[in-house]
Amino acid sequence: MRVRMKAKISGTRDGKDWPDPEGEIDLPEDEAAQLCNIGMAVPVDEEPAAPVDEEPDEEPAAPEPAAAPQPDKPRRARSRPPQAE
Repeated sequence: MRVRMKAKISGTRDGKDWPDPEGEIDLPEDEAAQLCNIGMAVPVDEEPAAPVDEEPDEEPAAPEPAAAPQPDKPRRARSRPPQAE
């Protein structure tokens, strides 16, 4: 099983250094599962990812319309103190 390392393991395996983080290595199923279970590796997808420049099968969703602006609230009239005559 092919895995991508998430952490560095010191030492060697089969006479070769372990790959650096983000490096990949083929391991027996049980060993790969152990490394994945403890978070030191993740399985590599068997199928390669689709190329980025490929057009999507579906049309992108239309953006939601923006909320209509709310009218300003009317201002309250200020009360004026009575004027002396």
